[in-house]
Amino acid sequence: MGPSVHRTFRGALVLALVAAPVLLGCSRPDEAEERPSRLVAFATPEGCELSPVAPRQMAGAYLRETEGPGIFDTVILRGTENTNALAPALRVDDAPVRPRPTGVLGRAINTRPGTAVPVERLEGVGGARGYILSYAGDGLSHMGLAVVGETPAGAEMPTSGQLRLSGPAVLTLRGAGGEDVALSGQVEAVVGFGSGTMALRLSQIVAEDGRTPPFATITWSGLGLCGTRIVSTGRGSVRVTGEDGRIITPFGRDGAPTAALSTLDGALTAGAARGDAPGGAGGVLMIQGDAASLRGGFALRAGN
Repeated sequence: MGPSVHRTFRGALVLALVAAPVLLGCSRPDEAEERPSRLVAFATPEGCELSPVAPRQMAGAYLRETEGPGIFDTVILRGTENTNALAPALRVDDAPVRPRPTGVLGRAINTRPGTAVPVERLEGVGGARGYILSYAGDGLSHMGLAVVGETPAGAEMPTSGQLRLSGPAVLTLRGAGGEDVALSGQVEAVVGFGSGTMALRLSQIVAEDGRTPPFATITWSGLGLCGTRIVSTGRGSVRVTGEDGRIITPFGRDGAPTAALSTLDGALTAGAARGDAPGGAGGVLMIQGDAASLRGGFALRAGN
């Protein structure tokens, strides 16, 4: 695949579960249990205002790559109540404005078959789960990392204080020639509920093939909260350093720091019990430059 072009898709992915009836008197499934959604559909994103009566629901983000020119779309994920994971085999509806019949059976009309393969390093960390989500449509194949989880209810979102998070990241470094190198790392983050901001630091970066990565840490400041979402605001900054702590510019040619564009999208995840404060977060990120690009995702747990 040749050099990549980065675009931001301002859509959302609504996930609805075709569920079996729930028997009265049965207890609610344990928070750690997978409760997968089997239908995914693109839709228009909502605003950042979060109602106090908003329920817990699946949410997350999908960094989708389209086969061919290497176009990346950052797709927001939204889902239904009582789901927190993706089913291995699912249906994808990527035409949000097409009229469709109502009802459970109508939702599956004109959808496309897809697969969601769990990413072991991002399984069940703080409620977030990572998958390689793939599907095909209109003669094109789409594949990428999706990180989802059950988000807090509106009444569970603090309006002051901060939350410290940490957890693993999976990454892919792509050079100008199109070669992909798999990386892993650790993320530490701080969410400020009063200021509506978030900052994260990516470190302990290791290449799976044993080579030395071209950078040691990435610090991303100026991220914002949008309801239960974590988003890049356009006012943030990305600082990349080497082993000696000096600032480097590995993504732009000739050391040009402005040659890279960056985007991050994700969501906070709900606490273990109803009424608890957020217990973690998960999301995807992309830094796209003329010389190289970095993409991947993370799953974080509170208090680590």
